[in-house]
Amino acid sequence: MASWTTAIGSLLRVIFARETLPAELPPSPPRRAGLLSTVLAPEQLTDLPERAGPARAGAGLLAALFEAETLPEDPAPPHRDGGRWFAWLFAPERLDD
Repeated sequence: MASWTTAIGSLLRVIFARETLPAELPPSPPRRAGLLSTVLAPEQLTDLPERAGPARAGAGLLAALFEAETLPEDPAPPHRDGGRWFAWLFAPERLDD
């Protein structure tokens, strides 16, 4: 029985031991960026130039295929008559009736 309590006590001491960091780490030498970090680095975006409108007729098939198109907007939904039963349900009660 004493070996179990000793084992549990040492386990608890290891689990709850206070860890400290060294006061100051030595500075690491500057590293050169590797190929993978260069490829996966975030790209600095610049302001894009304004688009010149639709592609010209002689610009080519790919320019005509991938040009930006303007899509129509959906019309506004029609106004629903009625449908105010929530307002009726939660309206304050009239006390003078």
